[in-house]
Amino acid sequence: MHKIVEFYGKIWKEFDWDSLERTKFQPFYISSEILAFKDKICLDAGCGSGRRTKALLDLGAGYVYGCDISKDAIGVANVYLKRAGYERKCEFQEGNVLDLPYKNDKFDYVLCNGVLHHTLDWKKGMQEIYRVLKEEGVTRIGLYTDSFRNKIITFRRLFRDASMDKKVNEDVISWKSRVDLLNSPIQLFLKKSAILETAESIGYKKLGLYSFSNDYVYYYFKK
Repeated sequence: MHKIVEFYGKIWKEFDWDSLERTKFQPFYISSEILAFKDKICLDAGCGSGRRTKALLDLGAGYVYGCDISKDAIGVANVYLKRAGYERKCEFQEGNVLDLPYKNDKFDYVLCNGVLHHTLDWKKGMQEIYRVLKEEGVTRIGLYTDSFRNKIITFRRLFRDASMDKKVNEDVISWKSRVDLLNSPIQLFLKKSAILETAESIGYKKLGLYSFSNDYVYYYFKK
């Protein structure tokens, strides 16, 4: 996991504030999901720079805890949310999503977006999220699908070739250097059936799935 900590710490330190602001919102929050976290106690598990912590607060969350394995990410998140005026409505701490530093049944809502597929044990991560959720609490877990694997291989080859061409637009190269899906040391590509079977065995109730493509799926569960 040391390589993951080092890799993402570097990414978050390189992001500028405008980039964080542009990428904070995600348009797929469904109305029932907003009700699940509005005025509630929430966790952003694998919070990174705090982009989505801010999005939750902007959309009405009561209080948001952020947890990330990278000390550098936590530093960026603290500054970012303070700049936004939310320092009294959130708190961040270093911690592993596979061993969350929170008591049982603490949160009404847990967001875990693009995190578990960068761990060594995604099933343990799902168990930990279940543990810290309150009864009837809701979680959204975003994960790569198995069909994304071949695209990643193609992307890596294309960008490797592009990096050798000095005429390539610098913005593309800069973007490439920040994109985790091209460079992350740990990547899992998971079958939907495996996620749903594991969730059921843990005790989750499925609320639904949402995706823009076959590459990435948001799983909505209730405890």
